[in-house]
Amino acid sequence: TASAGPGATLVLAHSGPTADGPVHTPNDPSGHCDQMFSQHPTGSNVAYGDAGVRFVAADVDPTIWAATCTIAGGEKVSQAQP
Repeated sequence: TASAGPGATLVLAHSGPTADGPVHTPNDPSGHCDQMFSQHPTGSNVAYGDAGVRFVAADVDPTIWAATCTIAGGEKVSQAQP
């Protein structure tokens, strides 16, 4: 495990269906920015603060998924790859 930091902090992930144009307008309260989405049936490619891109399984524990979205909490996040 590693303390939350650039390599454990999620920066960018697919969060909407493929579309030609915006999926949601800015500040759309019905947006699903907190959900993972991609055309891969088992997960999504995710960019992290250390410039790394890793595949995250769709069945990732929601607590771990939430922990990767901030460095402020000091959570421990596994760096292991499947």
